Amino acid sequence: SEAELVLDQGEIQRDDMAVPISEIALQLKSGDVGELFDFALQLQQTIPLRIGSIGKFEREFEHDSALNAMQAPRIVKAAELELAPTVNVEQGFLSIVVNCLDQIQGNEAGVAHGNATESVHQMRVGLHRLLYALGFFSDVVPCPFLLHDELKWLATELGAVRDWEVLAGDTLPEIIASHSD
Repeated sequence: SEAELVLDQGEIQRDDMAVPISEIALQLKSGDVGELFDFALQLQQTIPLRIGSIGKFEREFEHDSALNAMQAPRIVKAAELELAPTVNVEQGFLSIVVNCLDQIQGNEAGVAHGNATESVHQMRVGLHRLLYALGFFSDVVPCPFLLHDELKWLATELGAVRDWEVLAGDTLPEIIASHSD
């Protein structure tokens, strides 16, 4: 197989603002996509990496938006998914999983930076949708035990974060407002 690896490292600057960049892009030029993932996993053993699914144009737009307004990360809800009656089980499974992963990864920035409570909620929704899909298709495509465990762990951790956000943002203000003493 042949792949291209591009390293972007530095920062995008505008006036007195800067957004740091440290990214590796892998693109399969020829061969088996599985070998590309194997290569990425080998890199992961020595370099801390996160998977991202947005292209260079979207990354540049995100960085430009961050510089323009230092905006809060966008909230990504589940995209509508319509499967044609002609899709087979594999195609349906992949479409559903990709749809869930898009929602999960789309909310990563809001969760990681801790400034978007709705991002936590939407990431949890995406994780639960993914877990349900993996369970629904388990007879055809069994989910590796370790992956299932990690997804459940993350959903549990985000559940605790969401519970705290609801307590601090909704419940406590209501209690304080209704009890002047």
